[in-house]
Amino acid sequence: MSVWDWYQHHAERLEANPDATATDWMKFELFAEATEAEDPEVKLIYYRESKDAALACGDKEFALWCDAWIGMETCSAGLYGESLRGLMKAAVEARHARYNGLPQQIMVNVLTIDRMGDVDPHGYLDEIEKGVEYLDSICQDEPEHGCVYWSNLAAVYTEVGMFEQATFAVERLLRCVQRHSGYEYYSSACMRMAVLQASLGKWHAVLELAEEGLVNPPKPSAHATLLIGRARALLHLGDPEAAATSFRESRNPLSSCEPSSLNYDFAAAYREESGDLHEAIRVRENQFRDTEGKGRHWERAKSGLELTRLYSLQGNQQASERWAQKTRRASSELREPEFVAAALEKIRH
Repeated sequence: MSVWDWYQHHAERLEANPDATATDWMKFELFAEATEAEDPEVKLIYYRESKDAALACGDKEFALWCDAWIGMETCSAGLYGESLRGLMKAAVEARHARYNGLPQQIMVNVLTIDRMGDVDPHGYLDEIEKGVEYLDSICQDEPEHGCVYWSNLAAVYTEVGMFEQATFAVERLLRCVQRHSGYEYYSSACMRMAVLQASLGKWHAVLELAEEGLVNPPKPSAHATLLIGRARALLHLGDPEAAATSFRESRNPLSSCEPSSLNYDFAAAYREESGDLHEAIRVRENQFRDTEGKGRHWERAKSGLELTRLYSLQGNQQASERWAQKTRRASSELREPEFVAAALEKIRH
């Protein structure tokens, strides 16, 4: 059952209930107001009121449905830490048997895994792995959901440098994509595979995957990653002019979205691989600024770590040490700051 199929079926059940009251319908009205609002903060107000209305009339299924949307909108509002805390609570509730077979049971667990990866992939790795194992046990007949959570796991494994495990996750992702007809999932899978191959330095594969994914471009952020990935591959394969053209093309999708961690990573890497340390530093400084106060603790610490390394490469040891101090402070928000401390020590030596 799809997400909106459940919602429609739930409304039809209420319509058929002769004892339904205005209070019963209030949750639907508030939810509709949320979907029509444009401001994420306004959406959150309505989603929370809709959840409260659902709980007031004993509708726990609808309340969990609202939890999923609250988790998404707190993220859209830049409140990643708050989003994760709410989703972790909802994910525990979703394990109850009353939610078996409902799409919101899957939604809150998928979103929780995604948010853990945003906040601290090293610190939450064990929970992420267990979450994917649980989802895989309840989603055997739902390849669309597998397209999402296997992609998330591949992203986490790639981020933490567990490339053998990332390869396995990508293989599982491809099986799900082959069972689901949505072209956007295929394009996104190409992007995820290209990121892994870039981490392994396999530039012919990156170029091929980027070209394949760009046939039907996915959402703007992933679209930009594919374009910059192609630019990096072309640069490494000896065609800097074509690389520069592809990099410039990424500005269009980036203009219609908030840059993701991958967008920053690939843009900074392209600048550094082009020999322009000044621009690579500018990209990372923008990333550090843009993640302030948003709960994206790992991304913020990583950008500081990269700035420490880049200034050291530039020969500016004073700036490098200044960024090392900022990075230590940023990493204090992580569950496991030891990884950052070890990386800083490695840069110093």
